[in-house]
Amino acid sequence: MEKIRSYRFGKDEKLCNVNDIAALFKDEHIFTFPFKVVYNITDNDSEQNCVKIKVLCSVGKRYSKSAVKRNLIKRRIRESYRLNKHLLIEPLEEIAVNKKITINIGFIYISKKEEEYETQQKSMRKILQKLYNIAAKSCDISTTTAD
Repeated sequence: MEKIRSYRFGKDEKLCNVNDIAALFKDEHIFTFPFKVVYNITDNDSEQNCVKIKVLCSVGKRYSKSAVKRNLIKRRIRESYRLNKHLLIEPLEEIAVNKKITINIGFIYISKKEEEYETQQKSMRKILQKLYNIAAKSCDISTTTAD
């Protein structure tokens, strides 16, 4: 029986803890236009063997002066992540059996102009594929892609 894909983006997937956010910006980052992505991969403390992913979206006032435009861009970032998160979560859950992994991700918008939604979607897919490869390497998991 095939597992039903969940497209929700609830409170449990949002990165809110101040300490986690501070630790996030001390770790590694990758660039994929129009995003700078900071990430932190750690072992989680839960009793269940699972993959937890928490996301932060940020658009600086430096890149978009209008709060209305910044909120629009953040909404688009969250939407493109919500629709494409299965590219990261499902393959990791399949191969990370008996592992407790937490991935904190921060999407920082770095374009001075408002990019098209399709451009953000393509970029999000590339980012999630890169993060999958990085997470698989850091957990000593083979990097075979599940398409």
